[in-house]
Amino acid sequence: MGLNYGESNNTVLYFTNCIVGTYAAVLIVLGTIGNVGFGLIILRDRRRIKSTTRLMFILMAISDTFVLWFKALRYWILTTFSWDFREHNLALCQAHVFVVYFVSNLAILIFGVLCVDRSIVICSSLRSIKVNLRPVLENMEQGEKPEKTDQNLVRASSTRLARAEKSNFQQQNSIINATSGQSVNSLQPTESCYTESSFSVPKCCQRFDKIWHSFQYRYTQNTYLLWMIFLFGIVLILAKHLPYYASLEMDMVNGSCSVTAKGKTREYVEFATQAILPFIFIIPANVLVYRAIKKHQSTLIALNLSACRGGSVYTGMGKNRMPYTFRFAPMYARNTISAETTLTEQNRKKLGNFQSSPQRPPQMILTNSPQISNGHLFVFKTLIALSVLNFGISFPGAVFCMLTQKLESNYQHLMYNTLMILSDTHYGASFYVLFFTVKGFRRRFIGNARRGKLCRCIRTLFRPPNSKDDSAVFSRGSNISTKTHKPNKIQLIK
Repeated sequence: MGLNYGESNNTVLYFTNCIVGTYAAVLIVLGTIGNVGFGLIILRDRRRIKSTTRLMFILMAISDTFVLWFKALRYWILTTFSWDFREHNLALCQAHVFVVYFVSNLAILIFGVLCVDRSIVICSSLRSIKVNLRPVLENMEQGEKPEKTDQNLVRASSTRLARAEKSNFQQQNSIINATSGQSVNSLQPTESCYTESSFSVPKCCQRFDKIWHSFQYRYTQNTYLLWMIFLFGIVLILAKHLPYYASLEMDMVNGSCSVTAKGKTREYVEFATQAILPFIFIIPANVLVYRAIKKHQSTLIALNLSACRGGSVYTGMGKNRMPYTFRFAPMYARNTISAETTLTEQNRKKLGNFQSSPQRPPQMILTNSPQISNGHLFVFKTLIALSVLNFGISFPGAVFCMLTQKLESNYQHLMYNTLMILSDTHYGASFYVLFFTVKGFRRRFIGNARRGKLCRCIRTLFRPPNSKDDSAVFSRGSNISTKTHKPNKIQLIK
C-alpha cells in the first residue's frame, strides 16, 4: 500500500504524509501513555474490582497498546520514511498481518464482552429490586405478608389493594418524593399493576422470561461463563485468520506485500465485520444499562453502606407522629439480608427544613446509593457516545474498502490512510475519555499521581488503596452485597 510518487499531484502526496504521519505519531505516544495509566489505575483498585474483571480490563489495555505499536507505527514509518519493513520477507509480512488482525479483533472482542457483561450483571440486579420494591411497601403499610406467585413476583392480593386508602399511597409517595424528586401522584400503585388477574402474560413468554433470568442469575454467580465466552471468541478469531496466510503473496519485482484477489475480498469482509458487527452488540448493551439505571434511579432509595448492605430502607413520621418503616428484600436467596430503621432523635436533626405537618410528614434525606449514582449514568452515557463515535468512524472506512478494489491515485491513498488512522483512535482514547468525563476515575488518577504511587507502581500494586469512591460500576457480580457492616449513624432494630 504505497503512494504513487510518479503522479503530478504532489500537493496531495504532501498532505497525505503530513496528516497521517503527524496524527499517527501523536496517537502512538498519547495512546501508549493513556493505556499504561489505565492499566495502573485498574491494578491499584483492588477493593472494587474483582480479579476476572480486572484481568479483562488489563488485557484490553494491552491489546490496544499492541494495535498502536504494530498497526499505527507501520503507517507512520511508511508515510514518514517511505519504507515498509514487511516488503523484505514473506514470513515477516505474514506474521505482521496476522498479529495486527488478531490483536485488533481481540481488543474489540474484550470491549464487547465487557459491555455485554455489564448489561447482564447490572440489569439483573436492578430487576430483582424493581419487582419487589413497591408491593412490599404496601404490604408493610397494611401489615400483610407478601404473596409469592409462580413467576416469583411479590404481589398483594386484589382484595386488600382495593381496601387501601389513598392517604397511605400519598404517604409512601411523599417519602419517595424526598429522594427521587418525582411527583406525589406519579408512583400511585394501582390494582392493575399487582393483581393476579390483570397481570396476564402468555405462557411462552413466561417460560422464556424464566429461562432468561435464570441464566442471568447463573451468569452473575459463575465466573467461568465469562471466560468460556471469551475463549470461544478467541477460537473464532484464530479460525478466521489462520487461513489468511494462503492468500498472501510477495511481489519481488515491485517489493510489495499484497494479497490475491480472493484474499482481498476476504480482507474487506473482515474489515467490515470488525468495524460493524461488534457495535451491534456494544451499543445496545450500553443503552440497555443506561436506561435501566435511569429508570431505577427514581425508585432506588438506598441506605448508607456503613449501616446496611443488601436492603434499601427509608423511614418517616406518620400523622400520629409514630415512626413507621418500609423495607424491601431482593429476589434471590443470596440477597435476602435486610434491615429496619427508626427515626431517632439523632436522625431527626438531619431533617433540615422539613417541618412536621399532617399534609406532608417529615422525611429523612438519604443520598443515592453509592453503587448506583449519577456518576455511573455518566459512565454509560460516555460509553454510548464513544461507541457511536467509533462506529461512525469505522463504517465509512469499511464502505470505502468494499467499494474500492484497488488504490490507484493519491486521492484514494489519502482517503484510505485517513480513515484507517481515525479508526484506530479508540485504541488510545479510552483513558482520556474516562479521565475527562468520569469524576471518580479522575479523582483516583490525580490522587495516586500526587502521592507518587504511579511512579512507584511496582511496590504498590498489591497494596490496598487508601481512598474510597463510587466505582462499583466496574465490579462484577450483584450490585448488592450480602455482607453486613456495623452501623454508625442509623440505628438498626433487631
